[in-house]
Amino acid sequence: MDTFQPEKAIVPIVIASEHDPIQEILGTGCFIGTSNNLHILTAKHIFELGERDEFAKYAFLFNSGKRVEIWAISEIVASKDYDIAICKIAPIEGAIPLQFAKQQPALNADVYCYEYSQISIERKRGGGKHIKIEPFAHKGNIMRYIESEYPEKVKTQCFNTSFPALQGASGAPVIAHTQNKNFYIAGIMVANQETHLMPAQVVKIEDGESYIEETSYFLPTGKGINSSLIIQVIEELGVEIEYVDSNVSLICKAKTFLLKLLNC
Repeated sequence: MDTFQPEKAIVPIVIASEHDPIQEILGTGCFIGTSNNLHILTAKHIFELGERDEFAKYAFLFNSGKRVEIWAISEIVASKDYDIAICKIAPIEGAIPLQFAKQQPALNADVYCYEYSQISIERKRGGGKHIKIEPFAHKGNIMRYIESEYPEKVKTQCFNTSFPALQGASGAPVIAHTQNKNFYIAGIMVANQETHLMPAQVVKIEDGESYIEETSYFLPTGKGINSSLIIQVIEELGVEIEYVDSNVSLICKAKTFLLKLLNC
C-alpha cells in the first residue's frame, strides 16, 4: 500500500442498538483481508468490559464519504492466549484493508497511530445525542522490543512506542513503512507500559547540602503486540491477508553489516 488513507482503513468500534444507535465507544480497529473477504483486527479486551443491553450489538462506524454509517459486526473470533480479536464483517464499498510485512521494523523506526480516543458522546437537553468523531493521530518511534508476561497469561512478543495508548485507542494499528513508502501494520496498541514509566524530566531543588524536593515528570509509553504474532493468529484462523512488496529487512541488515565492520 503506497497511499495511506487512514479514514478508509481504521474505524471506531462501538456498542449500538436500534433504540440507541451508539451507546458506547469501545476502541479502534482496522480492516484486513481482501475487499471480498473483509475483517477487522482489534484488541480482544475491548469486548470484555461486562454485560450489555440485551438489544445491544457490537458494531463499527465507517465514513463512506457521504455520511458516517453504522455497520454490524457479525462474529468475533478471539485468540485464546493473546489480546487479539478478528471481527467478521460484510464487504464495504470504499474500505481499504491494510497490509502486513514479513518482518518487524527496526528499533527507533518511525511509526504512526491513528485512533479514536477523542470521540465524545454528548446528550442534548431536549433528548438525543450529539456524537463528535475526532480521529487522533500520533507519530513516534519504536523504543524497544519486549517479551511481556503481564497481564498476559503467556509470553507475548510486544514493543513500546514513544507515545501512549489513550482510552479508546486499544486495538488501533501501529503503522510503519518500507523504504519504498509502502505502509503496513507493525502491530496493534493494547495498553500503556505502566510498570515501566520513565521520567522525561527530573527537577531537583536543593538548599546547600540539604535535599528539599524532587519532581519527576513522566511520559507513559504505549505497548503494542508485534505483527509477527498477529499474523500467526490470523493464519490459524484461516484469514487471507496481503503483504507489502517490502524492503523492510534492509534497515536491519544494514545495521548488522555496520556492526560487523566495527567489530573487524
